[in-house]
Amino acid sequence: MGTTLNEKLATFSPERQKRIKAAADRMEQHLTLQKLRKARELTQEKVATTLHVKQATVAQFEKRSDLLLSTLRQYVKAVGGELKLVVDFPGQPPIVLDGLGEEAQERLVFGQRAKEDKESASENSAAVAKETSV
Repeated sequence: MGTTLNEKLATFSPERQKRIKAAADRMEQHLTLQKLRKARELTQEKVATTLHVKQATVAQFEKRSDLLLSTLRQYVKAVGGELKLVVDFPGQPPIVLDGLGEEAQERLVFGQRAKEDKESASENSAAVAKETSV
């Protein structure tokens, strides 16, 4: 019969076991959005309801690798977290960046921002045209 992982780990020194556990813990901290949602025991449907979008939109979002910070911030908030952007420089303490991706927090994500911006620009143009014609 084969050896189990726990049996193999038991043959290592306590120091090596500690290093292996620390490495495994670090690996668990690196999650995809899908794994993050599942770790919070949420379905795509529940997240979609919170974000006021369709489930398919959440599925597409979880597959993307490039996204707006405001969109990511809203997704993280929908799964119960808070997004913090941290910059690490060698030999210096971490720096938390503030104010990025916050402007659009109150707006819906996934294309709604562009639609709202166009509508707002159109309304502003109409108001200016009306004022100049009076």
